[in-house]
Amino acid sequence: MSQSFHHTCLMDANNKQAFAERLKIALQRSAPMVQTGTQLAIQFNLRYHGESVSQQTAHKWLKGLARPNPDKIEILASWLDVSPHWLRFGDADDSKVVCLEPTSELGEIAPTEKNLILHYRLMTDQQQAIIQNLINEFSIRRIVWPKKSLNDDEE
Repeated sequence: MSQSFHHTCLMDANNKQAFAERLKIALQRSAPMVQTGTQLAIQFNLRYHGESVSQQTAHKWLKGLARPNPDKIEILASWLDVSPHWLRFGDADDSKVVCLEPTSELGEIAPTEKNLILHYRLMTDQQQAIIQNLINEFSIRRIVWPKKSLNDDEE
C-alpha cells in the first residue's frame, strides 16, 4: 500500500470520527433525545424525503465508520439547529457563526483559571464528565449558531 493512499485513508477515518463526535454533541440537545442508531434512523427518516436510512447506517454515523452525503448533512443540520458547515467540517464558517477567541496561544493563565483547574483535577471522573459536557454545550452555542444583530429584535 502506498504511503499517500495510507495517509488518505487515515485522514478519511479521522474525518468520520470527528463527524461522529460533532453529531453526538448536536444530538445531546435534540428533541426528542437521540442516543442510538435506531433512534437516529427513525428521527432522520421522518425529516428526509429521499431513500430511508437504515439503522445500521445511522449506527455507522454515530460510531465514526461512515459519514453521510452532503444532502443528508443538510437535513441533520437543519433538524439539530447547527451549521451544516460545522457538522460536516468542524471548523467555523465565518459568514454564519460566531467564532471562538483565537486559539493560536492561550496567553497568561489568570489565578482564577488556575484555581478552576486545581478544583477540576480534584473531581471524580463523573464530575469531570459533567463539567466537560457543560463546557461543550456553551462552546457549541458560540460556534454553530448565527450571530444576532441588534436589529433582529426590531422586526
